[in-house]
Amino acid sequence: MHWVKWDRVLAPKSNGGLGVGSMFSFNISMIFCWRWRFYHHPDLIWVRVVKTIYGSNGGCVDLKPLRAGSGPWISLIRMLVQLRDRGLDLHSLTPIRVGNGAATSFCMMFGKEMFLLRLLFIGYFSLDSYKQVFVRDRVSLGWGEENYRRFPRGEIEQSQWDQFMLLMQSVHLNSSPDRLGRLFDASDIFSVASIRALIDNKFLYVDGMETRWNNWVPIKLNVFIWSLFLS
Repeated sequence: MHWVKWDRVLAPKSNGGLGVGSMFSFNISMIFCWRWRFYHHPDLIWVRVVKTIYGSNGGCVDLKPLRAGSGPWISLIRMLVQLRDRGLDLHSLTPIRVGNGAATSFCMMFGKEMFLLRLLFIGYFSLDSYKQVFVRDRVSLGWGEENYRRFPRGEIEQSQWDQFMLLMQSVHLNSSPDRLGRLFDASDIFSVASIRALIDNKFLYVDGMETRWNNWVPIKLNVFIWSLFLS
């Protein structure tokens, strides 16, 4: 028998570990819940304060590094930036699922792709007078001439206009509320356990062989057999 790396002990049993779980992933998962609350409870006082200071999206979309200042929300943004720099972009993995469009800004509807869409449809966004409103309000306003500074001029603007109008035809609102989804799970429902498992799978030991566990024998014996097989 030999010593075992602590990361392997913490790793899920499905990855060859003991399934102890790391406090690092648990802490991040609990902190990330504040982003979930920020989006699903827009009428809370602290949410209004955050939006006043950091903008309607709370600074969670562009994820710019913050070098100065301190506070709970700044710590959350810094955490998201650090995870993104380490190869795990939680923001892009938990996109907004638009339902009735009452809680999602028109500019946030496309999530991380908004910047790319602005470059692709820069002609359209320069003409739209109501791109900062909620999706529900923007759709109800319609696409008439009164909602734009002017109609497109020239071949390039007209081409971008036609492409964007074609894209918006795929947007259909329903009666369900807007929510955060998750791309890394088939259920597409946000949970602390799912975020924690995602982080553990990313940063902890991963082995092709699943740890076998027998509930009929003492835990110490299971651990002994596990470490014995590692030898």
